[in-house]
Amino acid sequence: MAFILSLFGAAVFSIFTTVLASSEWCYNSDDCGPEEWPNIHPLFCSGNEQSPINIEVVETKWNSSLTNFCFSGYSDPRKLHLMKNTGHSVQVDFADGVTISGGGLNETFKALQFHLHWGNGSSVYGSEHTLNGCGFPMEMHILHIGEKFANVSEAIKQNGIAVLGFFIDVATTVDNNQAWEDFVNILPNISSPDEKWQNAFPFSISDLLQSVQKTKYFRYRGSLTTPTCDEGVTWTVFEKPILVTHKIVDKFATEVFINKSTNVRLVNTYRHVQKLNKRTVFTSTSAFARFKAEGQTMALVAICLIWLTL
Repeated sequence: MAFILSLFGAAVFSIFTTVLASSEWCYNSDDCGPEEWPNIHPLFCSGNEQSPINIEVVETKWNSSLTNFCFSGYSDPRKLHLMKNTGHSVQVDFADGVTISGGGLNETFKALQFHLHWGNGSSVYGSEHTLNGCGFPMEMHILHIGEKFANVSEAIKQNGIAVLGFFIDVATTVDNNQAWEDFVNILPNISSPDEKWQNAFPFSISDLLQSVQKTKYFRYRGSLTTPTCDEGVTWTVFEKPILVTHKIVDKFATEVFINKSTNVRLVNTYRHVQKLNKRTVFTSTSAFARFKAEGQTMALVAICLIWLTL
């Protein structure tokens, strides 16, 4: 009898773990949201090198090998292949021929897709990473794998994934937001999950990144920020954000749906920061260069204050 109960218990446990492993994850429910991911996908989502993280600038370490990136294909609109609503995010897939090298990376990486994370409008934060404890309204991730790998599944087994992360912040005036306006104008075409848009893109990825200072960035070892949260990802998070108007951010929170028929909007699509544990976050900016830049800013402020008192 005990043997039969043991077999029954093992069978139940097997069925339970199979169901658990195949469970769908989400952002908008207590049953499958980020707090449950370590239970739904325990192999990696409960690991010690998880992403995103909070980046404390004063605790970063300068690494002289973090040189300038070489971006290839980034300026070609024809390299943007397909936009879709994945049910978790808005994602744009790349055609072949978009790569990055340099930047302290040990090989050339090819871009597969970029996607975005956001909160619930421009007045709240929705970024995954935070900087000095502060979040931003949105964040964009560009996913790359090593050129020698065929797909993400193959690359992740050998630490062959590199992700570029860009904060997106709101500014009252922006010099040129045309690329982002063109981007959000496409959103009504993919308002429901699994809807796709495949036409000639009126912008390139470089157009979306034009306000970013690409020589200042942070580097650390982390994970994918969605299940199965595989670790071994080389993260690059750029310090200066992409600047857009509040209307751009609000479009993502109001025109993308999980279920359009029931008016359930896709919002708060981010994972909270994870523990850094024993990892080190590196920076491409030396303490001297940072001090010099900050010193120049303070000097200009001082000059302005003196001028105002005259």
